[in-house]
Amino acid sequence: MRHAEVLMPDGSGMIYTVELRSALAMDTYILKGDPAGETYTPTFTYHGFRFVELTGFPGVPNLNTIKCFHVYTDNTRTGTFSTPSKLLNQFQSNILYTQQSNMLGYPSDCPQRDERQGWTADAHLSSEAFSLNFDMAAFFHRWVSIHQDDAINGTLPDTIPNWNKWPVRRHPGDPAWTSSYFIVADVQRKFYNDLVLIKEQYQGFKDYIAYYEINLPKVGGLVNISFEFSDWVPPPPYPRLSGNFSAASFYLEVVRIMIKFSEALGQSSDTLYYQQTFQSLLQEYNKVFYHADQKRYDIGVQSSWVLPLWLGAVPTQDYATVVSLLLADIEANDNHLTTGILGTKYLMLLLSDLGRDDVAMEIMMQTDYPSWLFMITQNYEVSATTLWELWDSPVGSPGMDSRAHHMFGSVGYWFYRNLAGIQQDSDSVGFEALLFVPPNDRALLYGPLSNIQASINTIQGVVSSSWSSQGGLQCAPIVSGPQLWPSNVDCGSAGGVIQDVWISPSCAEFITEKLSHQCAKLISSCVGRQSCELVGIQAACESSFPSFPSSMKLVAKCTESPSFSWSITVPPSSTATVTLRKLGLANVIVQSIHQNGTALTIWKNGNFLAVDKGVISASEDPQGRNILIQTLSGTYSFLLTGAQTTLFTANSLAQKLTFKCPTPSQTISLIAGSRIECNQLLVAQRYSNLLVHLIEQSCLG
Repeated sequence: MRHAEVLMPDGSGMIYTVELRSALAMDTYILKGDPAGETYTPTFTYHGFRFVELTGFPGVPNLNTIKCFHVYTDNTRTGTFSTPSKLLNQFQSNILYTQQSNMLGYPSDCPQRDERQGWTADAHLSSEAFSLNFDMAAFFHRWVSIHQDDAINGTLPDTIPNWNKWPVRRHPGDPAWTSSYFIVADVQRKFYNDLVLIKEQYQGFKDYIAYYEINLPKVGGLVNISFEFSDWVPPPPYPRLSGNFSAASFYLEVVRIMIKFSEALGQSSDTLYYQQTFQSLLQEYNKVFYHADQKRYDIGVQSSWVLPLWLGAVPTQDYATVVSLLLADIEANDNHLTTGILGTKYLMLLLSDLGRDDVAMEIMMQTDYPSWLFMITQNYEVSATTLWELWDSPVGSPGMDSRAHHMFGSVGYWFYRNLAGIQQDSDSVGFEALLFVPPNDRALLYGPLSNIQASINTIQGVVSSSWSSQGGLQCAPIVSGPQLWPSNVDCGSAGGVIQDVWISPSCAEFITEKLSHQCAKLISSCVGRQSCELVGIQAACESSFPSFPSSMKLVAKCTESPSFSWSITVPPSSTATVTLRKLGLANVIVQSIHQNGTALTIWKNGNFLAVDKGVISASEDPQGRNILIQTLSGTYSFLLTGAQTTLFTANSLAQKLTFKCPTPSQTISLIAGSRIECNQLLVAQRYSNLLVHLIEQSCLG
């Protein structure tokens, strides 16, 4: 029996084993001739595979001849995550299978070829995603602890454990890799309140930093810090960061985490010391890596803006410009990422922290190269059921094109944290003080996901989140590829029914093209229904467009105004702050819906009404865009509704209007031909992308 991940690209149906390198991935059994039949199970080995080649079998094999066992460390499943997108749900399944396939006593990089090493960057990038999907408390406690088995004078190699079979990595390893010692320990602290680990390794943490404090001055400082890999495997043709820049970025992250560790252990003098060290390093970092005249770091690609923004290194006076350059680069790449394994994780988290969940969501839902979902929708090979090592694995480097590498599954953390909105207060550990924060207004009003469900079995108990954006405009990507992935639009139980439906590159505008009869007939079948699922839209509709981009959307207008519902579970001994987006609505009302159907109004006319036990308070944020609700432990369901406000109406195409949106206070001038609603971007006539973009920027900031 020979095992492989993929088949030969020539269509012969034979297995392709080049990427296994020297691994035979083969089991041989000599039959003893038992007339009652024989069963063979390999021992002292495992294989990563999707296909098995069977030769020498005495008979005709069938699907019951071989039985496959999925082998992994028995870490209990703790997290669930689902969306209305079957494609995104498949990707979450790919993450789970890849993580399980790389949990055999330590976090390996891949399960199939002659490597199977504990690459430290792969592990720290995926550590939060692992710890949300599975109970990793004991697994990661042990793995962080054995870093010291391979430590030399405080330094660490790039693989833990550092097996003799594999060429011994030099000391020190690349800080972008060996920072795993700190990053995974911090995940243990944050998720499991594992202070025992921090105490046990505290001297080792200090020794690691001390090595660089002693040796960096000898080589000229951060600009010459040792490195090996940089921002590994960005999608071709995009370049990698300079290795010293990525290494220095993660060394700063190490020192920043050490501030938290010293605070957690009450080591106040150490806290002060590492705070001062961090500030000094920030100054040096900006001096050697920041090109102030161009407002860019290093080579000016997405990762080179992401890492310093994540670190808080960008000078205050340049912050807004640097953010705008990152967003402009994403837009220039048609909402695709250009990042390697380091930048990819922090890109998504950063965008959400910047209040641009809508941009992150657009990146996530791309289906052409380079993107996560391309692994599933591409037609080079069988659709992926695990995660690729390379963004372009089917055409990548032979021998380094694994189909089961988990590091790009780091986005799984963003799924729970920002899509489902389950977060912790900055000072919270073990999910004691929860923050439920939904995606931003744009993502809720015009995003491709109308609802998200997630749960995590934490050390405090089960935390759950289930939100739904209803009514208004509902939008779904149109997915091309060998499989007919459906497009789903749903007005929701409180959103009425679909009143109108169209196809557009943007969820916020109408189309100008006249649809073919076949296309119009297909999409109009949605009208009058609460929800609608269509397949084959591209085949039916692509003739109606000069070009049919991969970003095309199915857009539905519901009969009811936008509303937002959120059901949450706060475990015993925990508290929560729940953020409800006002969605640009006026006269907002928030109700607490009980299981028996009773609806208690807890917010009306801008005031909190203390009528529901467990709901402590509610208030508006300083910008007036959100309502913040404080709760004790328990299960709650909130419904936010309000009235849409028509900001202006114009009947003349030539009329020039000065238009002011109430928040923020910003005035723009534009030509209008019909009614435009700021909170919904409903454009009754055919407007350009630019006009819609101007209105959106003014209204939603």
